[in-house]
Amino acid sequence: MENINNIDDAINNQALLDAINAHKEEQSGNTQAKMAIELVRAKFFTPMEATIAPDENGNYQLNKGEEIKLNVINSADGEKYLLAFTSWEELEKWEKKENQQTLLSRFADYERMLFESGDLECKGFVIDPFGANVVLTRRNMIAVRDVLEEMDYEEEEEQQMPQPVQKPEEKNVVSVKVSELKDCPKELSEAIRKQLESDKGIKKAYLQSIVKGEEPGYLVAVEFEGDKDKILRGVLEVAKHYLPKGYSIDIMPCEDKLKEMLEKVTKPFFER
Repeated sequence: MENINNIDDAINNQALLDAINAHKEEQSGNTQAKMAIELVRAKFFTPMEATIAPDENGNYQLNKGEEIKLNVINSADGEKYLLAFTSWEELEKWEKKENQQTLLSRFADYERMLFESGDLECKGFVIDPFGANVVLTRRNMIAVRDVLEEMDYEEEEEQQMPQPVQKPEEKNVVSVKVSELKDCPKELSEAIRKQLESDKGIKKAYLQSIVKGEEPGYLVAVEFEGDKDKILRGVLEVAKHYLPKGYSIDIMPCEDKLKEMLEKVTKPFFER
C-alpha cells in the first residue's frame, strides 16, 4: 500500500516517458524491451469515484469489497478505455476539479481490472491521452508480458492492491510561459487548422507557444461544444505527427483564466 504522505516521491515516470519517446523515434527490439520494463515499473494516477473516509492520520485505504467507479474515456470509434496518468499535470489536462479521487495503480493492477473483472467493458487503457497518448489494448498488454518473459524479467516489488491518493503537494514547480507564437511549422499549423475546420463542435481556437521549464512546445486552447475527450483528442491525434523533434503539444479547453488571458493578448488562430 502506498502512503499518500510520500506521493511526491512515489510518482516519477520520466523513465517511462523517455522510453515511450525512444520507441516512437526508433521502433526496435531494444526500445520495445525498455518500454515494457518501464511500463511495469511505472505508477499511474487512475481517476475514480468512491466514498472513502480518511483514517485518524488523514490517510486513505481501499479495502477488499469496497465499491468504486473507474472513470473511462471513449475513443473516436466508441471503444471505452481506462485512464492512466503519469503525473497530476497530465490528469488535469483531462479534468481539473477539486477533491479529485484517484488510485495509485501499476500495470499489474490494470491487468486485474481488465482481465479479471467480468463487468468491466473496456478494451484496454490509455496513458496520458492528452500527452504521450499511448493506447494499450488487452492484446498489447499480453504482448508486453511476452516481451518480459522472453527476457526472464522479474518485477522488483510485490504487487499490492491499488490505493487511493490525493493531489500531491506542489514542490519544485516548473515554470510555464505562454506567449505569442512567432514561428510554427507550416505542416503543423495546416494540419491543426484542417482538423479544427472539420469538427463542427469547435467554435474557436488559439495556437500559442508554451515553454515548460526548458522544454519548448505548442499550446492549442479550444472553445467547443460537445464531447470534450473526442474533440481534444482529435486535435492531438492530427498534430502529434507534425511536431518538431524535442517539442511537445498541449491541447486543452479554452476557459476560465486561460480564456480571459488569451482574449486580452491575442487573436484566435481559428474561429467559425
